Amino acid sequence: MEKDHALDSDEFAASFGFECVGRTDAQNLKPIPEVRDMCAADLCRSFGKNWMCPPANGDIDFFAAQMAQKDSVVIVQSVAELEDDFDFETIMETAQTHDKRFVEYAQAIKEA
Repeated sequence: MEKDHALDSDEFAASFGFECVGRTDAQNLKPIPEVRDMCAADLCRSFGKNWMCPPANGDIDFFAAQMAQKDSVVIVQSVAELEDDFDFETIMETAQTHDKRFVEYAQAIKEA
C-alpha cells in the first residue's frame, strides 16, 4: 500500500483545529522524569483516566526507546487566551479541546 502523503502534511494536522503544528527530529525530544512526576500529582485529574497520560502511555524508558526509533515527530498545540494566570477553567477547557482534537487526529492516521 502506498503511503498517503497527505498524512505527512502539517495542513492535515491543522485541519483538526490545532493552532500550532510543527515537526522536529525525534532525537531532539527527551522524556523528562520530573514531568512524569508532575503528572503523578494529578493536578489536571487525568492521571490514570486518559490513554494519552501516565500511566496509560507506558513506562518512560519504553517511551524513550519508542521515540528513538522514529525519524521525525509532529508536534501539535492548542492555544487559548487566559483571563489571568489562575484561569484554571480555561486551562481545563483547552485541555479537553486539545484531547478531543488529538484523539480525532490519531484515529484518522490509524484509519489511513
